[in-house]
Amino acid sequence: MIIDSLDTNLALAPDASSSDLHLSHPTAGECQIVWTYSSQAWIDALSLPQYLEESAYLTTVPLARNGAMTNWILTDKTLPPDHRPVLCSCETFRKRAFISDGNGRPTEKIIHGVASVFCNPDLRRRGFGSRLMKELATILRDFQAETMEPIGSVLYSDIGKKYYADLGWHPFPINAHIELDPSTAPEGPGITRLRSSDLERLCQEDEVMIKKEMSSPSSNGKTRMMLVPDLDHMLWHHKKEEFVCKKLFGKQPHTKGALVGQAGNRIWAIWTHRFYGAPHDASSENTLYILRLVIENQANKGTSQDSQFERQVEQMRDILLAAKDEAAEWKLHRVMMWGPTPLVSELIKRTEVQCRIVERDHEGIGSLLWYGEGSGKEDVVRTEKASTYTPMRKTTSTTVAGEAAYCHGTTSPESIWVTRALETICFSPKISMYYVKSEPTSSSYTPSFDPPHPTFPTFPAAEIKAPCIAAIYEAAFGTNAILLAQFPTSTVRQNLQTCIATKALADIQDSNIAVLVMREDGQCDEADKIIAFAKWSLPIEQGKPYEEVPWRWPEGTDFEVLERWRQKVDGAKERVMGDGFWYRELPDIKPKLFSTA
Repeated sequence: MIIDSLDTNLALAPDASSSDLHLSHPTAGECQIVWTYSSQAWIDALSLPQYLEESAYLTTVPLARNGAMTNWILTDKTLPPDHRPVLCSCETFRKRAFISDGNGRPTEKIIHGVASVFCNPDLRRRGFGSRLMKELATILRDFQAETMEPIGSVLYSDIGKKYYADLGWHPFPINAHIELDPSTAPEGPGITRLRSSDLERLCQEDEVMIKKEMSSPSSNGKTRMMLVPDLDHMLWHHKKEEFVCKKLFGKQPHTKGALVGQAGNRIWAIWTHRFYGAPHDASSENTLYILRLVIENQANKGTSQDSQFERQVEQMRDILLAAKDEAAEWKLHRVMMWGPTPLVSELIKRTEVQCRIVERDHEGIGSLLWYGEGSGKEDVVRTEKASTYTPMRKTTSTTVAGEAAYCHGTTSPESIWVTRALETICFSPKISMYYVKSEPTSSSYTPSFDPPHPTFPTFPAAEIKAPCIAAIYEAAFGTNAILLAQFPTSTVRQNLQTCIATKALADIQDSNIAVLVMREDGQCDEADKIIAFAKWSLPIEQGKPYEEVPWRWPEGTDFEVLERWRQKVDGAKERVMGDGFWYRELPDIKPKLFSTA
C-alpha cells in the first residue's frame, strides 16, 4: 500500500471546529503514523523500531485484545483512509468497575480508560485535542454497551487538573504516592516471591474481598466506584515489562511481587518494572511500580486489634524491603506506590523504612467523567481497599503544553531558482553504488531514479516507512565521529533516532521534497524491506513562499560542536570554491549525477 499521495500540509489542516472532522479508527498504516508521532513522548528506553514493534504487540495482550483496546484518530471525514491527516489520537481500554450505592448494593459496569492522548507538535494549540476529547466523551457513553452499561471514563493527566476538568473529567480529590529508594536487604522471614502462576488466584481472592467490602452500606451514603484490579490489568503491565526487558537485557523479570503471612492474614504486593531511560542513566526515572497492594483482615491501632496491627507493620516492612531489593537488582532508581490509603500510610510510617510522600498537583492526576447519577465530583467516592497503580503508558495529553506550529511560507528565494539538491542517501551494506539522475523541467517535477540492479527498484516513500528510514540513517552514520561528538550520550543518540523519523515523516509529507526508497523484492507494498533511501529537495521558483520543516534536535545535543562543524564546512567551501556557487546555491538547474559508495 502506498500513501505517498497523501498531502497533509499542516498549514492547510482543517479548523478544529470544522464539521468535516470526526473520530475514526486508524488503519494499520495510520497506526504506524500515530505510533511514530507518539514515540516523541513514550519511546522510553527503546529504539524507534522497537517502540513500533512494542506498540503493535501491546494490542494483542490481555486488557487490549479481543476489542478491549480501541485506537482513535481525529481526522477529515471527507478523505478516505490512508489518505487523510492524523490530527490527534488516543487509545481507550474497556475496563471492569464495581459500583455500589449508599445501601451497599454492588453491580458491575464498564469504565473506559483513556490513554496516550497525543497531538503532533506542529498542530498543538489549535484545538484538536479538545475536539477529540469532546467527541470521545459523547461516543463513550454508549460505546461497547452490548453486554454491560458504561458508567464513566477515567484518565490520568500530566498537564494539571484544569484542562480535562473543563472537558468533563473531574480530578480525584487526592493524588498522592509514596516513593522509596532501592537498596539490597536480607529477605524477611516468611516472604514469598510471587511468580506469574500465582497471580490469577490472588486476583480472584482480591475481587472477593472487594465485593464483600462494597456490599456493606457506605458510611456517608455516597455511591462508591472501583476499577477492578483483575488479572488482565496485571498481565498488560507484565507483558510490557517483559517485552522491554527482553530488548534491553536479553532476559525477563520472573519476580512479579511479594507475599508474606498466612491465609487470612496476608499482605501481598504485585509490581512491574518500568524503564523510562537507559538502564544505567542516573538521571532517568526508571521505576518499580507497585501495581496492587492488598492487606487481608485489616487492623487498626488503638483498638483490641493492636497485636494484629503490630504484626501487619512487620509484614509491611518485609514487603517494602523486598520491593527495594527488586528495584536494586534491576538497577531501577525508585519504588513507587500510588494512592496509599490512610491505613497503608500509617503502616509504612510505623515500619521506619525511609520514604517520601508526594502530593501530585500537575502530573498523574486521576480524573473521572461520570455517566451515572450526579456529576461524579462530590457524589461518587473512588474506593480502593488498598493501593493501586492504574495508568497505562503515560495517560496524558500533550495537546496543550507544547511548541507553536511551525511557520510556513515565510521564505522568498532571491535567485531565479534555488536548487535544493540531494541531501541524504543511505544504503544497506549489500548495495555498493546507486545513481540518482534529475532532469527538471518545472518546479513540480519528479526525479527519475535509475538503480543499477533490476531486482532493487525504487518507489516514493510511504509515511509508514519513516521509522525504517531512521533506522537506515542510524546504521549508516551511527559511528560517525562528528555525530558522536554532537550527540554525546546513548540517550541523546536514541532520542536522535526519533527526531530523524519525525523529520523523515515531515519530508515525505512535503510536496517540495521527494523521498524515495529502494525495496528488496520489487513490490510496492508496505511490508517490503527497505534497503536504501534518498531525499531529493525539489527546486523552488522565485517568489514562491516556502519554508522547510526544520530539524528538531534532542535535548542534550552539543550545539557548540554542531556550530564549530558548520564553520569548518563553510571555511572548506570558501577555500576550495571561493565565491562560486555550491550545489545548494546554484542559480539554475542542469542535469546532475550523484553517486555514493
